[in-house]
Amino acid sequence: MSYKSNKKLKKAIKIILLFIVVIVLFFILNPSEEDYLIKDLNKKSSIYLEECNNVNDNYLKILKIMYPNEEDIEKFIKNNITYTITDREVIDSNSMNISYMSFYVKVSINVKSYNYANAYKNAVLKTNEFINKNNSLNREAIQKYFYEQLEKEGQLIIQNNQMTTNIVYRCSKEHEIGGSKMEIKTYIIYPLPNQKNNMDLVNAMLGGLVEEMDRTKLPEGVDLEEIIIHKE
Repeated sequence: MSYKSNKKLKKAIKIILLFIVVIVLFFILNPSEEDYLIKDLNKKSSIYLEECNNVNDNYLKILKIMYPNEEDIEKFIKNNITYTITDREVIDSNSMNISYMSFYVKVSINVKSYNYANAYKNAVLKTNEFINKNNSLNREAIQKYFYEQLEKEGQLIIQNNQMTTNIVYRCSKEHEIGGSKMEIKTYIIYPLPNQKNNMDLVNAMLGGLVEEMDRTKLPEGVDLEEIIIHKE
């Protein structure tokens, strides 16, 4: 290869690399709507979990029993959630009497997390079987057995990477930051008009645990508060 040809090749490579860098920077500096929404979901997840704790703290107590070595259960939950924005549906709000925006985009959010619901269900079923096979059990023995089963099932879903995906629906709202000269547009998550709380999203974050605890009640004689206090 001649000197001129080699020089042209190097120049072409530099141009291609520069072009790639420009494209990468463009996507970094111009996040997509999905990137904004996922960032907003991650930011608000602590608020949703706090709301859940105010409504029924038994959900987080279950997680504390599953993972007794985790000092910050809420952080543990947040670190093991993946959000994906899928379907979008633009709907005119004039006919729906929504005053805070002229239109909204209904988005479908796939929330992937550990299958805490399955771990809970298995622990309850095994404890009920244990109770049925042993007629003379006292309350302490039942609670100890349930604690052990719940912790064991919780560890199993992590070891076997048992994940589950729940779908929730929210509104994507365009949000402006700054003045007219330095205006930046982002996107944030809002409840849909008929949504009064975030329990469906909390349920998805907890791997379906909220719905499972409604369906599958605690074994007879089990008090979560007593178990946690006894173990601490």
